[in-house]
Amino acid sequence: MAITPYSSTFIDGFNVPFPEIRDKRKIARLINSSEHILEYDHYSVIMNKERRLPFFSACNIDGTATSTVDRSGDFKPEERLATEFQTGNDFYTGRGNIFDKGHMTKFEDVMWGTKDPDALEQFGKNTFWYPNSAPQHFSLNRGMWSCLEKYILDTETDSLNLKICMFTGPALLANDPSLTAMVSGREYKVPMHFWKVVIYLHNRKLHGVGFIMSHSTLVRSSGQVKRNRVVEMFSRVRGIMNEPPYMDYKHSEPYQVQVEFISELTGLDFNYDGIVFPFKKSRREELIYNEVDIVKTKKTKDLSESEKEMTERKPELEIRSKYIFNNMILS
Repeated sequence: MAITPYSSTFIDGFNVPFPEIRDKRKIARLINSSEHILEYDHYSVIMNKERRLPFFSACNIDGTATSTVDRSGDFKPEERLATEFQTGNDFYTGRGNIFDKGHMTKFEDVMWGTKDPDALEQFGKNTFWYPNSAPQHFSLNRGMWSCLEKYILDTETDSLNLKICMFTGPALLANDPSLTAMVSGREYKVPMHFWKVVIYLHNRKLHGVGFIMSHSTLVRSSGQVKRNRVVEMFSRVRGIMNEPPYMDYKHSEPYQVQVEFISELTGLDFNYDGIVFPFKKSRREELIYNEVDIVKTKKTKDLSESEKEMTERKPELEIRSKYIFNNMILS
């Protein structure tokens, strides 16, 4: 089956290209090629060769599609990309299980486009490539990003066109702390923050919103990274001045920020004609959310084989949604 990667025209009638990378010297090229885009099923990745991590992973998500395929897969190196340009198992070995291999485009995001369970399973497995991942403290890697996506799909997008274009990546900052130990003989800086920009259709106009999460406090307290006292002092000074810096985000909590701020932070430009950016606040906003049990049912005939085995005595399966965000600004 031919791969259908990220499409800029996925939202009918609109064009949502990749964000422009300002420092193109850092873009990793594919082996024996002038190309630099790694294409997978429903998503694509562009890598930063210096940091061995993605600038971003770009994904199309069809909110009208649902899947019951179980999540499975093991991360593996990308053969089209030089080993020195990707973070592989050499990073994760001997770290005391502090870091997860965190998906940028998630397994669930690509589960659409066919009803064939084998094809859907293969779509999911094709998210388990090292270029589509970044080291995340295990407490951060719990699926909050997916909850953000689902909330936007369920509440704000055009009811006739439940599609979004999404960009996710680590914030690759010069002052990120380095691991205390070398990785394959090289210093390795660990990203402290992760961002997401979601583009969707609302009232016949493209809208864009941005989010940031951090594991800075958790990683810095783990003993896995070197302390930078200059950065720490600068952080405290800004705190005294009532200007909390991005590095002081509460760990594992989602924040809404201006897309412009993400652009300044990452060196990526999101230039789309006529797009509406509804979040106007100059400061970040910690998202307030609560868990709500909304029970849905599925008929037995629609269940996967594994679900049928789990529900032999029940004609239906209960599915619970997770979070509702009370102060997210989407329009």
